[in-house]
Amino acid sequence: MPKGGIIPAGHANLLRAGYVLLGVEEEEIANRFHEQSALLYEEFMKSKVASLETYPQMIWPVDSACALESLRLHDEFFGTRYSEACERWEEWMLENLDEESGMMPAQVGISGGVLESPRGCALSWSLAFMPGFAPNLAQQQYQRYRDNWFIHFLGMTGIREWPPGKKGSMDADTGPIVGGAGFAATGFGTAAAKANGDVDNLRGVLRAIELLGLPVRTIRGEKEYFLGRVLLADVLVLWGKTVRVWGIPRGKVAAPGTSESARSGFWIVVLAAAILMGLIIWIVLRDVLRACRNMERDPDRWTRKQEGILVFDALVLLAWVAVPALFWFHTLLLLGLADIVEQRFLTAPTSAKLREEAS
Repeated sequence: MPKGGIIPAGHANLLRAGYVLLGVEEEEIANRFHEQSALLYEEFMKSKVASLETYPQMIWPVDSACALESLRLHDEFFGTRYSEACERWEEWMLENLDEESGMMPAQVGISGGVLESPRGCALSWSLAFMPGFAPNLAQQQYQRYRDNWFIHFLGMTGIREWPPGKKGSMDADTGPIVGGAGFAATGFGTAAAKANGDVDNLRGVLRAIELLGLPVRTIRGEKEYFLGRVLLADVLVLWGKTVRVWGIPRGKVAAPGTSESARSGFWIVVLAAAILMGLIIWIVLRDVLRACRNMERDPDRWTRKQEGILVFDALVLLAWVAVPALFWFHTLLLLGLADIVEQRFLTAPTSAKLREEAS
């Protein structure tokens, strides 16, 4: 097992391959790429399950994907034959597919045998790299994955964490699971869809992320997800949007068109957003105009605080219309804050004064 397990070793070697691909002339990086590729090849060929350990005595085949892709690239750059490890991994997977779903297992034993059935997060991550080092298996697996694991709703696409018909609980790998769709499986699925040329479902997954991922804009104009509190989410979305199979011409990897269900229905979301926007504008504008009329009728009742609330309402309306980066979540917060302040400083004092006059 490479020092620290296959995850850091594989990712580091794939990064070195990227440096070589870009033409970076750094002798130390190139030498390390040669050394690590040879070492990884030897370890893969010795493994009884064609995958290397993530932790001592524990193997998740998905974690070998980056290392195998780095070996394919080494062959392409330097004419070696390290891709034999990729072929061996592909053969082992084909012989040990899950009987019910026909998908690759998530965890295997050190000496053979399947320990855990397929999982969405592992499949999405694997399929983001497999078009390079195992294209035939990637095509077969992605077709089954797309047909059986994708959930379509109103033009958006989510990806199951567990096989259809099976229920599982959330853990550190899955992230939250909503309606059977896992956050990790769906997030990684962005890269899987793009790497496999599935444009239709890539759009569907991105729609779901943009609508439910609580995106925000920083003062510098940078986009962050989950209110800027989950850096990993930002990194994964960026990777998913930009991933490509290195060393293979664009357009060579392409999945067939998807079903109509993956594309239809999003107009409902757009219509609902338009209605919500119109409703917000109408409510705020109505309150502003009503307040202006009241001010004209009885200017003595208005204080500076109340005038400030009026200005605040107007600014909320202006921000909603003029700042396209404002997410709906922000707007609802602004409206809620405006309502609380208005009730505290405007409506309540006015009602109290009216009661005093009536008594």
